[in-house]
This record gives sequence, C-alpha cells and structure tokens, in this order.
Amino acid sequence: MLQDSGRFWSRTVTSQDNYDTHNRNPLWSYDADGDLISRNESATTIQPFVPARYKYDAAGREVGSTQTRTYMVQIGKETSGFVNSQTFDGDNQMTHYTLVRNVSYSNGQFPPGSVTTAEAYLLRSTVLGGSVISEYKADGTWSKTHVYAGGERLGQQTTAESGIAQSILETLDPITGDGVKLLPNGTAVGHTMMDPGGVDVGTSDPFPPDGSGDPDGLLDGSFGNGVASLIPIDGGGAICNLDGLDILCKNISGAAVQCPNNDCGARTVTVTARSRGHVVDTSTFFAPDGWDGSLDGSYGVNSAWAKTVFARFNGGGKIFIRNLMWRGPDFELITAKGGAGPKPLDWSTLMNSLKTCVHELWEMFEMTSFTPTTAPNLKAKNHDQYNGVVGIRDVQSGTKFNVTNDPTPPKEVRDMMIQLQVRGATDILNPFWNYAYPAGDPTLRPGEKRYPELFGLPMMNYVRVQIHELGGSLTALRNTYHPAMWPDRLPDDNLDPAHKDDGPSLENCVGREYYKQMGLTPVK
Repeated sequence: MLQDSGRFWSRTVTSQDNYDTHNRNPLWSYDADGDLISRNESATTIQPFVPARYKYDAAGREVGSTQTRTYMVQIGKETSGFVNSQTFDGDNQMTHYTLVRNVSYSNGQFPPGSVTTAEAYLLRSTVLGGSVISEYKADGTWSKTHVYAGGERLGQQTTAESGIAQSILETLDPITGDGVKLLPNGTAVGHTMMDPGGVDVGTSDPFPPDGSGDPDGLLDGSFGNGVASLIPIDGGGAICNLDGLDILCKNISGAAVQCPNNDCGARTVTVTARSRGHVVDTSTFFAPDGWDGSLDGSYGVNSAWAKTVFARFNGGGKIFIRNLMWRGPDFELITAKGGAGPKPLDWSTLMNSLKTCVHELWEMFEMTSFTPTTAPNLKAKNHDQYNGVVGIRDVQSGTKFNVTNDPTPPKEVRDMMIQLQVRGATDILNPFWNYAYPAGDPTLRPGEKRYPELFGLPMMNYVRVQIHELGGSLTALRNTYHPAMWPDRLPDDNLDPAHKDDGPSLENCVGREYYKQMGLTPVK
C-alpha cells in the first residue's frame, strides 16, 4: 500500500510510503534475504522506545517479534519490552505461540518483572483442513476447545477466572467480518465491527470532542492472538496494536481492533468497598493486562478468587487492594468495574491553574515558573535531577526565589514521614525546601478523591505532594516576610478541614480551576 487516507469516525488518517526498484521502502530495514526486519516506526510513547523488529527461521517464516515502549505511571517510568515468538510444523501451520511482556521501572524501589500475557499449544484437525480444535497451556493442561459446524467456528468451551466451565458462542459475518461473542445467558463478552480494511472500528466514536483519550498502558483485542487494536492519528496514519506491538494498520494483514485516540492504553478499573450495604471507600486506577468485562463484578474481600484477580494490579491499585484485604473485617464486598481511561493530563492547564491559585491565595506572590517533581531513581548518582522547582516573585518587593520539592528526603525525614503516615513535609524554619515521599501514606488523600482526573492520574503522584507542600511553604514565607493578623487556615472548601497547614487550600484551588477549564465535574 502506497497511501492510507480517509476517516475513522470523527478523525482523519493519512500516510504515504515510497518503494525503490527492488520493491523496498528505503526507510525500512531488511535482512540479506529481503525479509523485513523493522519498519522503524516513529515512537508512540515516551522514551525509551524501540520500534517493532522481526525474526525469521531458515524457511523465511516469521518466528519472533519485539518492541519496547515506555509509559509514565504512578511510580515513575514503566518500560515494557514485548517479546513474541511462534513455531510452525512441517505444513507451515502454527503450533505454539507466546506473548511475553518484560517490565522495568525507573524507580529503583520496584524490581523488574515478566509476565506471559498469552501462550498456547495448538492442536489442529486434518479433517477440518488444519483448523485449531483445542488449545493447551504451557504446563500441558487444557485451555479451550473450539466448536465447529460445517467448517465454521461456532464458539468455544473454556473456563472463567473462577475456574468454572464457560461456553462462549461466536458469530462472524462471512462478508464483513463483524463478530460477537456471547455467553449462554446472552451477555456480550467481545465484539468486532470491521471496516473494508479489516480494522475493528468499534460501535461508536471513541474520541471525546476535545480529542482526549487513554493516557497510557496496554489493551488487547477481544478476539485473542492475531487480533490487532487500532488507534487513529489526526493528520497521520492509523496505528494498530497487534499482539502487543504498535504498528501502522495499513501494514497489518488480518483483523484489527480500534484503540481510542492513537493509544492502545490500559483501561481503568474502579473498585468500590462496601460494608453492611454502604460504600465506604472507592478508587480508580489502571487495569492490569487482560482485564475485560467478564471480570467486572463483586468479590468477597479475602476470597481466593479476589486474591487471584487483584494480584495482577500494580502501583496504586495494588496498594489500595492490599489495604482493603488487610482491613478485611471492615468490608464485605469489593465491586470492580472496568472503564475507559481518564483524560490525559493537560500540563498547560495545570500550570495556568497553579499560577492563578498562587496569587489568589497569597496576593503578595506570583508564580513565574514551574518544574514538576518526578519519581526518583534511588540508584542514580544525581538525585537533584528529580527535584520539582516553583519560581515565585514577591510582587511587593520584587524579590524572586524558588521553592524546591525534594523527592529523596534524608533517611531521618523519610522515617518520620512513614511514622506519621504523611506524603510530604515542610520545615517552617526553611520553607524554601520541602520533601515528597508518596509511599509514606498509601491511602487515598482528599484531593485525589475530589479531583481524581487530576490528582488521581499516575504522573501526578509526586506533583500532587509538590503542590500541597508549596501551599505550606508559601504560608510560612508570607508569615515571615509579610507579618500580619493572617487567618490560621486559608479556605479549602472543606477538602480537609482537620489539616493543620494550607496544603489542602492550594490543592483544592488548583483542582477547582483545572476542572473548570477542562470541563470536568468534581466528585462530591
């Protein structure tokens, strides 16, 4: 394909390729046999990013593919290395495949890990022309059986997460490729809506009017291995995610499933804890790999099923679920429901909101610059590179100064924060320098509950503490350099009335301004 142009719902897509006289794209890489090694795709995430690369056996069959992508999550940068492999029999039919995701973190406090997102040994039927009739796990145990009638696949028998046998009926339109998967009770557990190019475009426009979408993470197609997830780009080519790899859709042969807003990002899961029929706590965080509608539902807090399902959470989700399980007697049920990812953080709107609120709450100060605090790598030699810095100008004296937020507090300060169960600390004797240590208090803070689409975003874990401690610092500086009969606390709209400093006041003001400019509604 030389050119890809058109529309995906409310967005346009367009891209163009060139080929030389040997039918090769000069921007791509090939091996000595002319097999494609890499299309050298542009980065679809933050760095480090390594485009998809392919490996072949002596028969020229693709037997492996890799890609590296990086996302900013709650604990810092999360880098995922995707390693896919497949083997074939003498009839050139696939007999085994694995999809592996190797994960590492910029935050040295979190060890690397590896998870096999999909693996199967395929048993084929000669009578059915080589169609797969059963799949088996790596340990040899049965995984699923496919049911056919007249050569057409009707569904599959498998097991649900609970271990209970589950039948899934599958219907595919032979002309359009549209399909649906249903449980015997009629509940839909997967569907495709194909366009002429073989891309699953979904049943509704995934783009909000403002163009926002999922912030990061992963999304797998609902029809398993070999089904891709499509992402549209304004003014560029449509990108698909096939077996974990981000690839231009026009370069994929086979079905594809659309991911919203050019990001095959993780969905979210909202977990609600109930006691005696009343909601007592709730949190929303990124879903683990493979979460789909079949996992939505209510779980006994300490049931084996709940522990198995929720063990796959990472970051803030793992902390929240772990705390609920520790407090098991307080709760009867955990209700989990998947959903779309939150809007991506708008840094420009955040900076404008912070600048507005600094002068609104402390009329003698104005913000001149803002560098957000980032999650530190404790193994790094220079920890100052992770500091957040807010430039402030005293409008009455003209003096300029910085308030620095340090995410690597000294051991004695960190120990004190853990003991007091706080995430930040400001020394009123030196308010120009304060500290952030989010792990000091893993529970949800009031600002995260009221403004989850700002302070609940993964990349705001340290920045929320930075904003909170800035409030405490500015009040201490006001009292020192502009002494007067100031109130004990600035208004915070009852965000955290028991708090002793003005951190909640700045949090609430920034959240209110950000939500107003983004057209969001705070959680009551």
